[in-house]
Amino acid sequence: MSEFDFSDSIARLSSAMTTGCDEVPFIAQMHEFAMCESGIPGDEFYTDAKKFVRGICETAERFGFDTPSFIWDVYNVEAQALGCRFVTFKDMAPAIENSDPLVKTEKDISRFKAPDPYSSGRMPMVFEIMQEIKDLAGMTPFPCYCAPFTLASHVIVSAAGNAAGTGARVALLNKSARMEIEDLVRRVEKIETAVEPMFQQHFIDAIAIPHGSESFHNLSRSVNLPIKKTATGEKENAKVSRRQQRKLKLAR
Repeated sequence: MSEFDFSDSIARLSSAMTTGCDEVPFIAQMHEFAMCESGIPGDEFYTDAKKFVRGICETAERFGFDTPSFIWDVYNVEAQALGCRFVTFKDMAPAIENSDPLVKTEKDISRFKAPDPYSSGRMPMVFEIMQEIKDLAGMTPFPCYCAPFTLASHVIVSAAGNAAGTGARVALLNKSARMEIEDLVRRVEKIETAVEPMFQQHFIDAIAIPHGSESFHNLSRSVNLPIKKTATGEKENAKVSRRQQRKLKLAR
């Protein structure tokens, strides 16, 4: 029997998502809170699967959460595995140091190597977390991964730091800057991607490897892009360059 038993709460959550229940289940993304509550420094909590899972289980049990949320700092794992510099802290979740981004030009992409999930960065720890969840809590964990736009921002975009915090300090300390901020805010046009009719399709296309609809002709001149697959799983070469097609024929 598992050390932690959340079976009743999981059943309540399942009912809430299907047939309904009398009480709304409480779940929270809690990894950073659990780190602080368990007293484990961040540089240990986010690099040790056993400490991570136990810390979340104990915190969820102590506060009476219906089910523990084992989501870790998902947005960092793939970026680190690709070669981004990974930075840990004692009192908070880790981050990617992207002041010097990996990708500055399209040619930089050609130097990327597919990460090995069994050895690259903290990818092996993700497998350990999954197994530890089964062993310690008897739960079937949900796999998590970084969304494509977030991953792209890690490898391409230089960090601006805590822009919100910096802006707040400027507004408090500088009256003229505060007036400028107020003026700019009134002229900002907010774009809500979630209500854009085609956003979901663009998102699904971007998740595909290679891209579901874009052929990237310019990039294909410098990089051997992955071969597209049709709905039946057959390889499709129609959208790759002639040079790539010749290479593929020779490889076969």
